[in-house]
Amino acid sequence: MAKKGDKKSNKKKETKEPSPPETTDPLLLYSNYVKECEHLNIPVYNGMKNALCNEENPVNGKQLIVVGGDENDDGELNSSSTTNESQHDDSTTLGANGCKALMTAVLGQCHHQLEEECSGDDVPTNQAIAPSGAETNSSMPKRNALLYGEFQDVRIMKSQIGDEGTIAISKVLRDDKSSVKYLELSRNNLGVRAAQILGRSLCVGVSNNL
Repeated sequence: MAKKGDKKSNKKKETKEPSPPETTDPLLLYSNYVKECEHLNIPVYNGMKNALCNEENPVNGKQLIVVGGDENDDGELNSSSTTNESQHDDSTTLGANGCKALMTAVLGQCHHQLEEECSGDDVPTNQAIAPSGAETNSSMPKRNALLYGEFQDVRIMKSQIGDEGTIAISKVLRDDKSSVKYLELSRNNLGVRAAQILGRSLCVGVSNNL
């Protein structure tokens, strides 16, 4: 007769594989980004569709290159390019809010997506779903996986994303399904806070590709 201990010792420890990202279609990512911009009442960056969906790019969907407008040597937009203080979020510059809208779409946490999940029969109405680190709301569900995890090369330059935009990027880097291997955020008015947040993202153990 086999002992209970023998049966237990023969069991192999199962490792749970992370679920894959939900889409590899950059056009769907762009569509969700546009909807999130509409929800936030901010302009859609006019170079985003080409940056995400350029079929002539041999690494289309895996590379994101965004280069903003003219700037001076200090990294500020030139006065000729701006007419008021809100121009950091105009259609020619991604800006902090535009960057947050894009990263929200990458994470699958756009407002319209969460509303659709909340109205679904398979989602309890009292289940709190919100971005990691955010206050929970009984009407908003929380995703556990990237909606889009194809990016391997991310370069956002001269786009005035600042600390807030960088924080949004760091949330993507923390996800264990992120494939980012190269990141460039030059000339974006990044401060100490942005550097600290990026450093923490690289220390959590899931961004070991970068």
